Amino acid sequence: MSDRQHLLLLVLSLGAGFLTALHAVGGVFLDEFEDGVANGWNPIQGTWTIQEGRYVLERGAERGDSAAVALLASPWKIADGTISVVVAYDESSDGIERPLILFRMKDELNGYAIRIRGNEKHIDLGRLEGGTFVYIRGDAVDIMEADRPMEITVEVEGQFAFIYYNGELRMRLGDPDRKFEDPGLIGLGGMDIAAPVYFDNFRVEGEGVTQFAPDLRPVSPRGKLALRWADLKGF
Repeated sequence: MSDRQHLLLLVLSLGAGFLTALHAVGGVFLDEFEDGVANGWNPIQGTWTIQEGRYVLERGAERGDSAAVALLASPWKIADGTISVVVAYDESSDGIERPLILFRMKDELNGYAIRIRGNEKHIDLGRLEGGTFVYIRGDAVDIMEADRPMEITVEVEGQFAFIYYNGELRMRLGDPDRKFEDPGLIGLGGMDIAAPVYFDNFRVEGEGVTQFAPDLRPVSPRGKLALRWADLKGF
């Protein structure tokens, strides 16, 4: 075997060890709501129920910026990580409700949020400040269909959030004014609730994350690595 081949094998083995180390520090939490209870969830505002294996925001402020919030009362907090959830509008809705995915929440009403504007085919990044959504920036998702369930995945890395829509990387959003805050809680929410909003298959991956609720089944990491800007085509 040549010196070049030896070097290539060394690089590959080191890379495999590095990936193994990355997987070792990460954990997973999954809630599919199939058990009929919202185990570990703490509703802060709004009316939240479990219906047909989904976590449902039934009522909240119908207009304005005030958010209905339910936080995961976990024994861990995360800074960088991946949050994924399936969101669906009620069949009576015109897509005017604004589902929220919450992360790095410093307390019950302060932290970062991804806001979905289904009828406008738009996803925003903002901050909750005292429960009020403060817009930072957003972008259009031209393939969004508000009348069908949508899987939204948020990969938080440093001061940026990489947004997937139904498994397709669509945008990179960031806070230009300041870096993201320290690790915080995660959760779900909504604004302008004129009809119910449904959440399912809530999943979190990150350092120190555990499947803490005793009635939730064990899960394993998906093995995705952090994104880089080069992965974003056209953004």
